[in-house]
Amino acid sequence: MLALRRTLAALCYTAMLAADAASTYIIYDSVTGGITYYYGMLLFIPIFIFSYWMSTFFSQLTYGRQNGRRIMPSWLRTMLNVIGSIASLALIAFWGYIYVTQSLYDAPNENLLAPEAFKISQYL
Repeated sequence: MLALRRTLAALCYTAMLAADAASTYIIYDSVTGGITYYYGMLLFIPIFIFSYWMSTFFSQLTYGRQNGRRIMPSWLRTMLNVIGSIASLALIAFWGYIYVTQSLYDAPNENLLAPEAFKISQYL
């Protein structure tokens, strides 16, 4: 049972890193113009939630003892959790920064007339 928990923990951690890599690619594709920022955000959110779930499963699988033996040394578990958390927080912070700056950059100028109002004002 100990080997099974370690194997499942390794699979969860690998899935978390793969989801973070996919999130990184989505951010890159959004920044380079391959996809729109809104579509990138719609893809990013479920992948980030999946990454968070895998991190939680990893933490639960590696916590505690099985038959008097630790499932994983506490220093290793802590180090892997910190690495995963920093990667996830960096991704969400970077995406937030890019999304906000691009949304503000692409925001329409509120001082200009809307196209419909401009068409109507030509006939007056």
